[in-house]
Amino acid sequence: MEKTKKAAWLIDYPIKGSGGHKTFFYYINHLIEIGYEVDVYVYDFLGVNASPATDPSSLAAVVADYLIPSRANFYYGWKPKGVYDFMFATWFPNAPVVADYPYAKHKIFFEQEYEPFFTMMGDQTIKAQNAYHLGLTGITMGGWLAKELTAKHNMEAYPLYLGADLDSYYDKGRFRDNAVCFIYQSNKPRRCPQLTIETIDVLHAVDPSIRIYTFGGEDVPPVAGATHQGLLRIKDLNKLYNQCKVGVAYSTTNPSRIPFEMMAAGLPVVELYADNNLYDIPTKAALLAKPDPFAAATAILKLLKDEKLWAEKSRGGLEFMRTKSLDKSVKDFAKILSDITISKQNPNTKIEKLYLDKQIDADPRLVKKYNYVKATHSDFLKTGDKLSFNGSLTRFAKYQVKRAVSPVRSFKSFVLNLIQSTVSVSKNLISRVKLELFILGNTKLFSSDIFDTLVRREVHPDEIKLRSSWMMKLKFNNYAKRLSVLELFELRRSVESKIGAENVAQGKDHEYELEQVFEQVLRIITPDRSKLFYQDNARQLAEWEMQHEMKVLYPDRFGQSVFKRIKAETKILLSDFYMTKEALNKILPLKDIRSEIKQIVSSADTRLNKISGRAYDHLHRRFKVNPSEHKHLGDNKWSDFEKPASIGIKSALFINPKEEEKRAALNEAFSQRLNKEGFPYKEEMESLLNEIKVPEGYSKEESELFKLGTKYSPIYFFYVLQLWETAYKLGIETIHYFTREGIFFKKIHDQFAKQSFFPFKEIKSDLIEVSRMSTFAASVGSVEFYELKRIWNQYKYQSINSFLVTLGIDPALFAEDIQKFKIDPEKEVEIWKVAKYQDLFADKNFVEKLQGMLNKKRELLVGYLQQKGISQQSKQVLVSDIGWRGTIQDNIARIFNQVDFYGVYLGYIHPLNNQEFNTFKHAYGPYFVSDAPYFMQMLHGGATFVEMLSTSPGGSTIGYEHADKNKIVAIKEISKVEDEYIHNKYVRFFQEGVIASVAALANFTDKHALQSSEVRPYVLRLMDDLIKKPNYLFSKIFFNLTYSETFGVGEYFDMKKRSTLKKRNLVLAVISKSRRENIEEAVNKSQWKQGFWRYQDRLGIFSVASKVYYDLQNARNALAPKRRILQLLSKVGKLKKKILG
Repeated sequence: MEKTKKAAWLIDYPIKGSGGHKTFFYYINHLIEIGYEVDVYVYDFLGVNASPATDPSSLAAVVADYLIPSRANFYYGWKPKGVYDFMFATWFPNAPVVADYPYAKHKIFFEQEYEPFFTMMGDQTIKAQNAYHLGLTGITMGGWLAKELTAKHNMEAYPLYLGADLDSYYDKGRFRDNAVCFIYQSNKPRRCPQLTIETIDVLHAVDPSIRIYTFGGEDVPPVAGATHQGLLRIKDLNKLYNQCKVGVAYSTTNPSRIPFEMMAAGLPVVELYADNNLYDIPTKAALLAKPDPFAAATAILKLLKDEKLWAEKSRGGLEFMRTKSLDKSVKDFAKILSDITISKQNPNTKIEKLYLDKQIDADPRLVKKYNYVKATHSDFLKTGDKLSFNGSLTRFAKYQVKRAVSPVRSFKSFVLNLIQSTVSVSKNLISRVKLELFILGNTKLFSSDIFDTLVRREVHPDEIKLRSSWMMKLKFNNYAKRLSVLELFELRRSVESKIGAENVAQGKDHEYELEQVFEQVLRIITPDRSKLFYQDNARQLAEWEMQHEMKVLYPDRFGQSVFKRIKAETKILLSDFYMTKEALNKILPLKDIRSEIKQIVSSADTRLNKISGRAYDHLHRRFKVNPSEHKHLGDNKWSDFEKPASIGIKSALFINPKEEEKRAALNEAFSQRLNKEGFPYKEEMESLLNEIKVPEGYSKEESELFKLGTKYSPIYFFYVLQLWETAYKLGIETIHYFTREGIFFKKIHDQFAKQSFFPFKEIKSDLIEVSRMSTFAASVGSVEFYELKRIWNQYKYQSINSFLVTLGIDPALFAEDIQKFKIDPEKEVEIWKVAKYQDLFADKNFVEKLQGMLNKKRELLVGYLQQKGISQQSKQVLVSDIGWRGTIQDNIARIFNQVDFYGVYLGYIHPLNNQEFNTFKHAYGPYFVSDAPYFMQMLHGGATFVEMLSTSPGGSTIGYEHADKNKIVAIKEISKVEDEYIHNKYVRFFQEGVIASVAALANFTDKHALQSSEVRPYVLRLMDDLIKKPNYLFSKIFFNLTYSETFGVGEYFDMKKRSTLKKRNLVLAVISKSRRENIEEAVNKSQWKQGFWRYQDRLGIFSVASKVYYDLQNARNALAPKRRILQLLSKVGKLKKKILG
């Protein structure tokens, strides 16, 4: 009888889900199957387990639970006993144990990774390298590792190809999602967890339509846009691989087995272009990218966007893995052991590269798009996640009762306020008496402070600087892309401090001059420009700041009256300020006292200030007076009162109580602004809008709509302001507004242009008549499913007639083709999945006929847009649309693929189709990338209503035609009900209210230097209020609306029919489940849940009835446990009686 062969394996303590450990047991189990007795010695070498299993049965259970079951004999510790035919080291710490063991005939290093790469260069690296010089024979996973061990360490090494269990990993032949899966293992540096995070970040930013999954460990990657699947069973892994279109598994020490399992499932792979991958991963199954997140994302997008390339790589992977089954791999392993036993020469001495293509580098367009998206996010105040969500709004309303104020508490407050007022009045009275005494008598020299003494600002003084930073950002954005307006503001402050310190070092005071400051800021943000460039632009920025100062300055009448009453031989103005005397003379509103002012002395000229007292010394020398012959008035306690008094000047502290209250309020508001504590100018703006008068002759309803327009006008005004800011930042001269909402937005634009406070060239507006229907058909390059799925990603089920109507084509033109394949023209199906539809789209006559029509549509659209100045020669184009996925922009960008299209939307919902590199999108309103789901739910529940408020008469564009040889015009589909009833009777009055508010909002915005991004959190709340707390009149208009949904659905929606509800059902629904379900169905069809309830349940019948019902339910549920206890006790009592019988 042949002696049983014995093998020993020394392994590290198992890690749950570890692919490397699982690989050991694939080969261990095969040895057992072919007659070996195998002993496995397990040891927790690093001591990472608090209480590792140590007895054989427990170790076997851990292996079965964490990896796969095995019939091996288990022992704890690397202290082998017995005689072995083969002994396997599996890690450099246990290689010396195997090398030194005297009772093993053949000693093998079973190596899966190049281990010197595992550690930082040092002792452990040397130990890992030395393990390859202990006389062990190598068996490696993959060819590169065998080549590496032979070439670098002169170690005999046999390669095993990386196989996969083809019974577990296979292509199911299903339609795959537009999805990517990444292995993410935060505890394995060799799997590049940080690069994985960065790649996901890039991919999600440039194309948010892509679904991203991560798997392979318990830790969730800290990055937006990915769904973490955790540790998956083999069955679920194969399901994931078949769900996705690209698999990503980074390897730096040797290829992982995972890419090969992906290939076996028909999943093309993206890996790193590194030497360790070139010898095992084949060209025909993968793309290898430069180790860079942008390059990796470029490779992923290549596969996702190029259907033919994807199919080629998927097919190549399946072919490659057909001969790489795990079953064959374990048999090859046994063959290698047999060859080693008989000392057969290693046949695998020459290992060739399998990947022969060049590495994939980053596409510059992708980098540009990523930077744009990130810069846009940084401009927005991300406060959406701070708002609370009040639960389901499809149920009953929540009524809140205001608590009455306690009479005792009210009296206490009254007394405290009275005391405070009395103290304040007393202080002001004392101050006034002191001022009157100061005025008495004559003096040789009288100097007065300027700001907050003789003149006041309508805003906080730093808002002037903030506005200049805003203008600088818009003008020099190409140089300052990474700097926000606030950062430019802080940069200016630091430059002021630097110049001041330099003056102090030169024996002057801590002062500076405006143009000098701007010049130095420009030198920092726009380096290596000419001296003339800095001087000219600094002068221009200073001029803009002076002009704005003039807008916001007004005289302090009380201060100027005091100035006039002072009797002095010489009266001058003395200011610690960064503008020269010439600039101050130009901007100050001093009409009433200008004739009495002999001179203006500014610290910007002298570099001497009042704080140090040297400005006073300067005056005394200049006007040849003694301190006792000098009076000074000002508002600063130290520099205008205490300091001059300390050197013998008769000084007085100026206080204007009314103005000081305003000043304190401005300080508080600006502090809130810098700290991002809400929108501090809310009340001021709302008061301003409330003052706008309704035009004469309006009816009650018309007046209400007009006032609603003024109330919600900030939504639209600041959206248009965001468009202007974007245009200036990009250097674009025209904003193209898409119909139909664009007609209304263009009116706001043109009204703002009349009030524009920007000191730059005016941004032009242009109207483009487009729709999804008029642009989609023209954007289809070829009649193939992968192109047409751009429709079916949104409208999964379509009839063939609806499909043709979506393309703007009369279905009657294809009736014979449809009949030929026995297709029901009205039946809704998943067209690309059904065999007879596949046959139709494979029919040459059908395809050529349809393609010809689509080409004609493209020709007309291109001609129309060229009339609007858009062509392949246009470098960049800025478009405006209300939202919601940016499909029209996508369609046009596909046609003009050499042009960068920037889109700014009122709302932007997660796109469903792959995004082109030349499309750049963001939303001023709800934006799925940066806002909490709360705001996105707001849009999903009221998008059609928002469209209604913004739409204009004139119909929807359905295509284009030649008006004559030289002109192409839009073909319109007009709804009289929509135009005459909805717009002319109602909506236009709302829009007039918005447009009437533009001038006031423009002045208000200019005054406070408000960027649109600063007001955005307030606008989001206002939109929330508009949609979720609807006015009854709005709901009445909406639920009498008929609108077109021809694109995709092929029909009109009549909101009145879709929302009909019998009033009695509102009450009965509380006790009737079927009626509740009917109401829920009606609510879901309504497309605006909150508006539905406002319109159908104006009196709150259902709300009140539901509240009573749910209160009773809660009360019953609260009593239920008590009832159950009593019932249980009763049962126990009955049972006791029965037993005792």
